[in-house]
Amino acid sequence: MAEAGKYNRAFPRRTVLFKGALRVNSHQFPCSVLDLSLSGARIKLDLPLASDTEVELTIQDHKPLKAQVAWAAEGFLGLMFKASPETVKVSLGTVGERLPNADQE
Repeated sequence: MAEAGKYNRAFPRRTVLFKGALRVNSHQFPCSVLDLSLSGARIKLDLPLASDTEVELTIQDHKPLKAQVAWAAEGFLGLMFKASPETVKVSLGTVGERLPNADQE
């Protein structure tokens, strides 16, 4: 499967495997975070959500990040974080510190 939006990213993504939780309104669903950047994430969650749906992603025990569904396909979701890259980096602690900036690969 070709990764949706691969060439339109503001920040390079890194392959990861973290437990996560996606909150949609008052409902929370366990998910797997498969790749991550300072601007978004790709998660595994078999839940059909429409593009532009407002969600909140918690990765492991880090602070939740508000996000918007950018795309959904075959049990995967692409999320775009609403916070600034610097806020994302701080919210994710040591995980965020290891994520590359826009000019790094």
